[in-house]
Amino acid sequence: MTSSDHTAHATVPALDDIACDQHRDITATVQGQCQRLQALEDAIAYRRARVSAPCPDCTASGQTCDDHACDLNLIAAYQRTAIAVLNASSQTDAIRGITSSLRDETQRAQPSLP
Repeated sequence: MTSSDHTAHATVPALDDIACDQHRDITATVQGQCQRLQALEDAIAYRRARVSAPCPDCTASGQTCDDHACDLNLIAAYQRTAIAVLNASSQTDAIRGITSSLRDETQRAQPSLP
């Protein structure tokens, strides 16, 4: 091997380094999504507890009071948001899978260095 061979290898990142960087990005993304979903789950549980609590306004009129109606609307909005987060996550995973497959094919098609 010549000294230029060593230099060429030093400037090209190792596949392990690339995989670690991608893993860090995926891990940070997944962690953020989990935190958001957990916050939504907590908010839904809180609102459900409020809706199920006895209310003199609801019982007196026989209908849902404004506060509880708002809670029910918020629960529905939180559920829609959670579904959107999960759908976006699924789409992102699919895109990552396609990108990874294309990258693998490109690397296989490139001639290997001696």
